[in-house]
Amino acid sequence: MNLADVKKSLAEIHFKDSYDERVFLELMTNLSEIKPIEFFLDDREFDKNCKRGFANIANDLLFEKEEFSCRLLKDYSR
Repeated sequence: MNLADVKKSLAEIHFKDSYDERVFLELMTNLSEIKPIEFFLDDREFDKNCKRGFANIANDLLFEKEEFSCRLLKDYSR
């Protein structure tokens, strides 16, 4: 998958810092080689951006919804 294509799909999404964006770009650019990816995180805003971003990428680059998921750690701490 081409980084330029991923970035184009994410044009409307603004990550709160460059680290979050780099992590998500790394996940997405490797998705075709490492799928499915299940990503655990502890940041609600990052979770929201990942889900929105992947929805765009799945639509634009023809990935299936099941190939990427992100989950908040708090949902597993019970």
